[in-house]
Amino acid sequence: MLASLIAMLLSLVQPAPKAEPAFADAPALLDALEQADQGLKTLTADIRYDKVDGVTDDRQIRRGKVFFEDDRSKEPRARRFSVRFTSLQLGDRRDDDEQLFAFDGRWLLEVTPRHKQIIKREVAEAGSAADPLRIGEGPLPLPIGQRKADILARFDATLLPDVDGVEGQDEQDTAQLRTFAAGSHQLRLVPRKGTPEAEKFEEIRLWYKMGDASEGEKRLLPRMARTVAPKSGNITVVRLANVKLNTPIDPKDFAAVEPGADWDVVVEPMTK
Repeated sequence: MLASLIAMLLSLVQPAPKAEPAFADAPALLDALEQADQGLKTLTADIRYDKVDGVTDDRQIRRGKVFFEDDRSKEPRARRFSVRFTSLQLGDRRDDDEQLFAFDGRWLLEVTPRHKQIIKREVAEAGSAADPLRIGEGPLPLPIGQRKADILARFDATLLPDVDGVEGQDEQDTAQLRTFAAGSHQLRLVPRKGTPEAEKFEEIRLWYKMGDASEGEKRLLPRMARTVAPKSGNITVVRLANVKLNTPIDPKDFAAVEPGADWDVVVEPMTK
């Protein structure tokens, strides 16, 4: 679920005119976002991942950074990303707590140093042009450059006002979320019945806002994503801040730690 959220937020980074665009409806916004990967080589951002349990109302907040790279020089085209969390907040207590999610084009790694555990899942066949950011498939909903027809085939899409339906856990949380979403373009996606996405999501909401790219252009950038799970009622909210495009990324930001002899390493190959 976490990776599905990031994959969806990264989904739709799009060059745009200098004036703030107006969109008549969701298809118009999706048209503007379909070419989201044009000119995009890298993306980095600060990330805040907020999850509330739908049954117990327990809340956990993780903070860290997200890194994305799209290398078109390779065949097939190589896309990889990592999410490196550095802290965990439970209630009023916040502690250092590392966790890594990384995708190298074939394998998705989940690394938890505190538990000395690595889970390695094969999500694409060797040599395939898999898209880990496709909504509902990747570990975070950040589909970059996804076709409008593909999205509309699996979701009912609605364009909403920026803070419509934005509610937090209390008045202060609601005010912060609405301030963060203000001025954004909000897209609500409801999975169509019978789709795999309907098993994972009750609804997905995405927010995009105009920002300054590092090269001086104006771009529509991912701002926030919110998902609701259909059975548990779990709510997750991902916020991206300080988004930077096409800046160099240190290879170590994609690398996992080397496990020791006492680590638990689980490998899950694709089922044929």
